[in-house]
Amino acid sequence: MPVLNITNNTQSASGLSDPETLFFEQVVPGANAFDLTSETLNNLEVQLDELAARTDDNGDAKFDINVSAGPLSGNDDYSGDETLSHYLANKVNLDTVVTNPSTPSTVSSRQVDIAAGEAMVDGELFVYVASTDEAGDAEIDKDGVDVSAVDLETDEDVYTHVLMVNNAGTREVVLVRGDGVDNAGSDDASPLNDAQLAAAVGAYLSAGGPEYGFVQIAAVLFEESTGLTQTTTSLRPAPPAYS
Repeated sequence: MPVLNITNNTQSASGLSDPETLFFEQVVPGANAFDLTSETLNNLEVQLDELAARTDDNGDAKFDINVSAGPLSGNDDYSGDETLSHYLANKVNLDTVVTNPSTPSTVSSRQVDIAAGEAMVDGELFVYVASTDEAGDAEIDKDGVDVSAVDLETDEDVYTHVLMVNNAGTREVVLVRGDGVDNAGSDDASPLNDAQLAAAVGAYLSAGGPEYGFVQIAAVLFEESTGLTQTTTSLRPAPPAYS
């Protein structure tokens, strides 16, 4: 979900309103941050343009406006166009349901079943057949380090994310492992967010920074306690802002 950041450099409050989505907010002097939908952001574009154009007697901006369009694109353009472009370039077009593997995973071998499908990954169309007991072309941690030979710990809960990555024109399945927690205590494992996944993919591709040209197709929770339990959640093809 986009976050609208506005620094009001004046001493007076201003306002933004979008009756269509019931968004009504004051922009008070100083820093302001608003969580809002992409629809609201698009509807506010004329008002934001008008605020951005205001200057004082010295020609300095009265309002500094920036939008973080969430982890989807790192977008700084409040028109929302880049977020939409990202979605069109990175989405599942057809099928690609992900389920628990035909052969159960173990602490030393993690895998999923992926149905046949079609997807756009970093602007390139890929059509692929079903894969059974898919261990991925790579299994990395959130820092991009290879953990394919690193077993899951005993009494540990951990999320692994199943991504499709465009690696120089080749579609790869990349598993990204999150931080494990000791399930003998009261902690719960947390999934990685899109920014963390982008950092992992960027490191894997040696991109020199976060790389958002990927599609997440599943989140898998592994729970080890006198045996390994796997819960695979196949994810919707559309990101939350467009659901």
